[in-house]
Amino acid sequence: HLTHLLVLIGARLTGKKVIFRGIGYNRGSHTGSLIRKYLLFILYKLPSVCLYIGHLNREYFQSFGVPGSRLVHAPHVVDNYYFSRRAAKLGSEISRIKAQFGVETGEKVILFSGKFIEKKQPVLLLEAFSQAAIGPEWVLMMVGAGVLRDKLQTRAALVPNQKVIFTGFLNQSEISEAYAISEILILPSLAGETWGLVVNEAMNFGCGVIVSNMVGCGPDLVEGQAGEIFQYNEREDLIRKIKRLTSDEKLLQSYQDNAKKTISK
Repeated sequence: HLTHLLVLIGARLTGKKVIFRGIGYNRGSHTGSLIRKYLLFILYKLPSVCLYIGHLNREYFQSFGVPGSRLVHAPHVVDNYYFSRRAAKLGSEISRIKAQFGVETGEKVILFSGKFIEKKQPVLLLEAFSQAAIGPEWVLMMVGAGVLRDKLQTRAALVPNQKVIFTGFLNQSEISEAYAISEILILPSLAGETWGLVVNEAMNFGCGVIVSNMVGCGPDLVEGQAGEIFQYNEREDLIRKIKRLTSDEKLLQSYQDNAKKTISK
């Protein structure tokens, strides 16, 4: 915005230092036209320091000529203290929580949490879950609300022998209960998911994670640590990842253990 530019220019003209924090990344169409790219090269010469939230955000700043000497890591975070305490408290209440959400004792939960909008690709996830045919013990729980809700519920009703639960919007206390009973969190977003804080939250509860390659936290939190990454526009790739994590107990357990260790840092 113009006000941002005035602050940056004014600070430089008066000898002040500026710390700039942004969360952009280069995947998708974020960098825009050639004119915009040129202007950003100039813009990012003005801050004394640029704070980056993760690997992809660092690459973004570097692509506009910001040297490593002006880059400082300021990670995207959630209140780990709050969520880890909730995880410890709710660990003894799993049966009650499952019953509350309509999940049977022996069923395992795959969780989606987010707005029901195109950017989050909940329809892709529902279709992948249906086609993966991973067995009746696995339940897909969809937390959230949005314009795609009716479409999702209509399609879910057509899925034979598979259980899909729609919880509606959940507040911070309620979403903790959803994390507590979930084995896997899936965030299948399109371009524009600059981080995905829902992943941070779920990892505090030891959830294994599957994200698309457009989710910004993938290289920092997920890949080789808490789970796996799929190509955002390839349903078959998502199906393979779902099958792999739900069929290999040792692999899933290792991701769940690593999730807690990774997010604790």
